[in-house]
Amino acid sequence: MNDSEQTKQSFDLLDRTLDAYGGNASRWPDGLQARLSVFVAANGEAQKRVAAAQALDEVLDFAPRLSDVQNAAIAERIVTRAAHQPRIVSKPELPQPRLRTGWHNNHGLAGAALAASLVIGLLAGQNAAFTTLTDVIQVAQSDDADTAIDEDLL
Repeated sequence: MNDSEQTKQSFDLLDRTLDAYGGNASRWPDGLQARLSVFVAANGEAQKRVAAAQALDEVLDFAPRLSDVQNAAIAERIVTRAAHQPRIVSKPELPQPRLRTGWHNNHGLAGAALAASLVIGLLAGQNAAFTTLTDVIQVAQSDDADTAIDEDLL
């Protein structure tokens, strides 16, 4: 690991420590305190970050402190309000759509269309006009020169 990576890791560790414990090194855990004290003593930027955290600690020390009774009252109010808040309810399962039967579903329509085309095909096969038309189509599609000449097709 090179020096820049180690310095970056030390700064990350220092920032996390300052966020969690503040700028007073006596509140840092023992292992961190020993390691970071050496780093802060050797690095000017680290000293600036510790000084900024100490300044923030001083400002926070001016904040009013609540007594144990006041803390208990606030906790009780939070619990009471939370108990009266509406709960998040997941969506109930929506009823499944009812399957339609008969002509209302797509399978019935497809079956009806097939049956109608069958009936039309049977009627067309018995009709003479359709029979001659199919003969002409078959002749036009064949390659046999013996079966028909061009005048027959007209």
